[in-house]
Amino acid sequence: MVSYDERKPLLIAEHGLRLLVIEKSAFAVRSKRIVRDRARDTTVVRDCLGECGRAGPTQASS
Repeated sequence: MVSYDERKPLLIAEHGLRLLVIEKSAFAVRSKRIVRDRARDTTVVRDCLGECGRAGPTQASS
């Protein structure tokens, strides 16, 4: 059986959307968990979305 994580990119594309995966390492991490900082997190997401818009990748990392 195929897992949802394996089907997700196909299902999203079927709806005309693109999946952008931002690696956890792009954020501040402590004990395997992302340390939430709204301003910093917003910057990371905006940077990744900007890269996606210019280059068209489906995976981004900083």
